Amino acid sequence: MEIEFGTAGLRGLTDAEITEELCWQVGVALGKYFGESKTLCLGYDTRPGADRLAGICAAAMESTGVTVVNLGVAPSPLVCAMIYKKKYDGGLMVTGSHLPYDRIGLIPLDSVGAIPPKLETEKIALLAKEIIAPAHIHGQLPVEENFTYDYLEFIQHICGSQLPGKGIKLALDTAGATGAEFIPRLMNDLGCNVHDLITQDLISLPERWNPGRTAWENFPSWYLITMPISGQRMILIATACFSWMRPVNQSLRTWPR
Repeated sequence: MEIEFGTAGLRGLTDAEITEELCWQVGVALGKYFGESKTLCLGYDTRPGADRLAGICAAAMESTGVTVVNLGVAPSPLVCAMIYKKKYDGGLMVTGSHLPYDRIGLIPLDSVGAIPPKLETEKIALLAKEIIAPAHIHGQLPVEENFTYDYLEFIQHICGSQLPGKGIKLALDTAGATGAEFIPRLMNDLGCNVHDLITQDLISLPERWNPGRTAWENFPSWYLITMPISGQRMILIATACFSWMRPVNQSLRTWPR
């Protein structure tokens, strides 16, 4: 596969296009691009092979002398926010985002948690093309670190008084989403009354890639949030719109870069 980053990373079919060899090349290139002794953040989603390919990226980056902070299964905004909040030098998200479940992506992130401009991703691509992957590739994920509390604190700081407050009733269908474990806790911490329609453990995910047709009639006075595919986006289904949704979404899109 040609190594060429688009507007949202390098994406393709898992193992057919985004191969272990390619992950090694990109991992080494990122390590060289940021430089020895830098600290890079890593997260991945729940798709088949995501943890394995993330482990190869981690091992490749560490081979260049950088330190990799492993956030484990994490929504992309969490990885971006932690790079920004903890002042890491950059990072990588291994995710297919909204694409079909058999695809995956490698999304480099800069020191403020944003996707680098095209000029910079071209530099990474050029470095990757020079790398020859070893005949036997061994991936290894560093010990996972949990920054859930830091992310919750970050959201509350960014949104401030625009948060909805207590009393809102939400029925959550998290499907096989990256945020399946995280989102219910977030909504509870924001003061919502949450009924989680999916309670399966992350270790068994993803059994369902898209939200099912949940028994909405069982929650006539509730708002329903479903999380399709990798959980980077949420869909609000309700008879009326929340007045707080627009300002909160706007705040999260425009947090300081």
